[in-house]
Amino acid sequence: MLDLLRLRALWLILPLMLMSYALAAGLRGVWIEPYLTTVHGAGPDAVGRAAMIMSLAMTLGTFLYGPLDRIFKTRKWVVFGGKALAALCLAVLSFSPQIGYTGAFTAFALVGFLECTIQCWWRMGAALHRLI
Repeated sequence: MLDLLRLRALWLILPLMLMSYALAAGLRGVWIEPYLTTVHGAGPDAVGRAAMIMSLAMTLGTFLYGPLDRIFKTRKWVVFGGKALAALCLAVLSFSPQIGYTGAFTAFALVGFLECTIQCWWRMGAALHRLI
């Protein structure tokens, strides 16, 4: 770990990476239960299922973001597009409570998937390190 922290190229990438995960983890850990119980009347089983599916989506997003930069030939716009879509999902959760439990469940899973861009951040750090 100390060897990684000695790479100056990563100093600018690490805060971005930590903030990227923090949004999805915070949403899953702190906000999913009160939102689903208060707005949609979900019980503990439904909240647990939603949190588990969001966790699985976060894991899947981590593995699938890496190849997307090769497919689209850009890292920056892959991350930007994912963040923009995640912001759209959060806006839907905030301003459209009538979407129902299934819609909220899907929006939480999409935010989990779209916010886990750690593969792209590591690739950006590696590319930046080669330039320095």
